[in-house]
Amino acid sequence: MGNLGMGIMKWVAGLVLVMGMLVPEAVAIGVGLSYSRSFSGAGYVPLGHDYVAGQSITVRIDFSHHVSDTIRAFGFTETAPAGWDLTGLSYLGNNVPTPLIAPQLGDSGTFNFIWHIIPEFPFSIEYTLSIPGTQREAVDFAGYCGYRYDGDAMSVEDGATLEGDNCVTISRSVGDYYPGQLVPVWVEIDHDFCGDGLSALGLMERLPEGWQFSCVLEGPGLVVEPTPGDEGEISFAFLDVPESPVVLIYYVRAPEVEVDNSPVIAGEAVYFLDAGQLQSATVETELYRLDTPVLPALNILPVIGGDLYVGVVALASSNSTELVLKNEGGQTLSGVVEWVEESNAFELAGDLNYFLAPGESQSLSLAFSPEDVGLQQATLSFRDCVNGEQLVKVTGAGTAYKSPWLSLYGCGVGAPGVAMGYGDGVLLLAVLLFFLVRNKRGSEVS
Repeated sequence: MGNLGMGIMKWVAGLVLVMGMLVPEAVAIGVGLSYSRSFSGAGYVPLGHDYVAGQSITVRIDFSHHVSDTIRAFGFTETAPAGWDLTGLSYLGNNVPTPLIAPQLGDSGTFNFIWHIIPEFPFSIEYTLSIPGTQREAVDFAGYCGYRYDGDAMSVEDGATLEGDNCVTISRSVGDYYPGQLVPVWVEIDHDFCGDGLSALGLMERLPEGWQFSCVLEGPGLVVEPTPGDEGEISFAFLDVPESPVVLIYYVRAPEVEVDNSPVIAGEAVYFLDAGQLQSATVETELYRLDTPVLPALNILPVIGGDLYVGVVALASSNSTELVLKNEGGQTLSGVVEWVEESNAFELAGDLNYFLAPGESQSLSLAFSPEDVGLQQATLSFRDCVNGEQLVKVTGAGTAYKSPWLSLYGCGVGAPGVAMGYGDGVLLLAVLLFFLVRNKRGSEVS
């Protein structure tokens, strides 16, 4: 059918096709007749005239006739990229007759249109192509319109070139580094152009020589991430595809002794469409050295030297101590608070996940409700990938007696305890000595 159609086209035009300059969305102007080409659909990116692998693109050819002479013969040949299958075809206009010759769905390459009944102008051909997922190189579209009035055959032609693009793109920014310290890396993955066809998403990053992965600060739904200490190529994968844009923040540690004076992080997104596994363009980001170190610091108040004293409280009573987590360093901290040695006497309330920019703070409430007489202890862990883990030993004392004339206040926390009676004198003395020794040690440490 293709050879027959081309033969009829040569009869209509009486000319040999000579390809001209390929210009996106061009207008082809002939004697009395012209046509224009435009692109649309998920597979087309207007900025840069790019196509998106694995998507569909719609091409529209608009024909116009500018003179009163009657067209006696008319046909059009479209040359599309090889392997781009025809998935849709329609004719737009006033009762456009069905062509004598037309392509069929599933065809690719050259499409011939021949009318034995000349359409009423203006009218349009609109067709849709499926772009292979493996396509990357630039592709050409070429049109050739042959027509004839009563005299000689005439023709007009056009063309367009589209560059390959990806429906997933990444951008990256990094903090400046100092040898031996942690450096934050921000990666944004944009998949707006993929539509609903995106079924999996991941990221591959290549670290400079000697640099090590430390931890993930933010990454929605990660199911695969590197192990702390990994070097070279590291991979991330998401359980489900998050909404676009996807923000991933992770830390790497610069080597103590510089191996490369111009370190670069490079990487690309890996994703799956119906056409299979695809890969975004590679993005490289250079890292710049600081002259002085930037130290992270999580200060936990009123903790002194890793110890927190919450006072003496009578059984069946409770007191509360406010814990303030403050980021006094120069890097954003994201971490978790949890018990590593628990006691039913202590209960922590508030958001146990912290995300603190430099200078920010967050408060938690620690309740102490003793169940037994005597000293009671537990251990809290404050853990983030910048500071590592800080352990805090929490200590309080329970008493069985109350008195209207004797009250003991918690040491160093400003929270009043509960009155103690005569029969608790031995416990009182022991607690006082315990706190005096602990406070003295904390003062020496600080």
